[in-house]
Amino acid sequence: KVSTDKGLNLFNEMKKKGYNPNKTTYNILLKGLCDAHRVDQAMEFLTRMKKESEFGPNTQTYNILIRGFCMVGEIERGRILLAEMGKDGCIPDSDSYSILVSAFCATRKKNEVLESGKLLQEMIEKGFTPPRLTVNRVMNGLIMTGNQEFAREFLRRHSQCGRLPCAIRL
Repeated sequence: KVSTDKGLNLFNEMKKKGYNPNKTTYNILLKGLCDAHRVDQAMEFLTRMKKESEFGPNTQTYNILIRGFCMVGEIERGRILLAEMGKDGCIPDSDSYSILVSAFCATRKKNEVLESGKLLQEMIEKGFTPPRLTVNRVMNGLIMTGNQEFAREFLRRHSQCGRLPCAIRL
């Protein structure tokens, strides 16, 4: 917390002296806030970035925030950010999806694991190739939470694409 506060103080000092922080500076501070589990403050800082800078957030900015929300267990807020990225001209990338897929799957709750499967499917439909490990984890999660039908349909649908998991442990 102390180093994040020092970073914010330095940031404010830079602004007072007329220096314009770049995107990297904003992203580093956002990451620090998220790592300190201060996601609401990170969202306020995002608003400040949009108002005060000559540039807006980028995909990396959103990925930092999505990961931050997932870290504090607010996965649905991360999901909302994924949906809202386009409003700022940001296109989700493979990481944007993978962060959420992993977070939903890690809960081991039936509905959230099913959501991870749906996000994985959306990711593939948008042209991203998920890591095999991610596919394996989701398939295992789906099977272990009683979502076998979705897992079966997913495998049937994507087996032609060469994206089958290496092995599924039951």
